[in-house]
Amino acid sequence: MRTITASDAPVFTAGGWARSRGWIEIKQTVTGRTARVIAEPEVTAVGSALLAAHALGRQPDVTTAARLL
Repeated sequence: MRTITASDAPVFTAGGWARSRGWIEIKQTVTGRTARVIAEPEVTAVGSALLAAHALGRQPDVTTAARLL
């Protein structure tokens, strides 16, 4: 990922470990990037819905989808 993203791009994390401040600090230290927690508890379901919409020819907007949750 480091080779295809901007050097200042944040790292996004979700799930159980994302609730651990210590784990977030480790991610930031190891990657040298800011770690941002995705608070959405059903991130997999949201991702699946966005992929399904795309497969049906829709142009889903991730920002709008996140606001609807």
